[in-house]
Amino acid sequence: MNEPIAENRYTLTKALFDEGMKRVSKENYAGFAKKVTWIVLAAWLIMAVLTVVLGQGYSLLLIESVVTAAVLLWINLYLPWDKRRRAWKTLSEQVGETSERTIRFTESGFTIETESRELSADYAEVQSVLETDRLYILLLENGTGILVDKQGFTAGHWADIAQLLQR
Repeated sequence: MNEPIAENRYTLTKALFDEGMKRVSKENYAGFAKKVTWIVLAAWLIMAVLTVVLGQGYSLLLIESVVTAAVLLWINLYLPWDKRRRAWKTLSEQVGETSERTIRFTESGFTIETESRELSADYAEVQSVLETDRLYILLLENGTGILVDKQGFTAGHWADIAQLLQR
């Protein structure tokens, strides 16, 4: 294998995991949630107009409004939170509450090592790179997100990796 040009070590905690998941969810789920929100609001508006025009009373309109608000809260708040919660639960059952991670970057790709397994990937598999305050997130073609801690470099720098990703 090639010599590492950079190495990143960090402990995956729930806070770091949540930060990465929120950023990835914003990228992937936001468009879907926005479309569904507009559809639900349009349906509510049609129902509201029909309720008033047909003289059904304002109590029915109030009930429709409460149900619509509950659906919107469920779609926009609960579902993203529940996805993060379930993903963390699954991960923590597999590797424990915290997990040491080491990522070694070479000219041809990178390897992620944990206490229990190892994953290797080529840079060509990286579909996009997202960024948060503390992380770079490499999104692979298979949907996997690789977290890279900005403060975790024990050798090399992010600039070295960014150049390889642009090839």
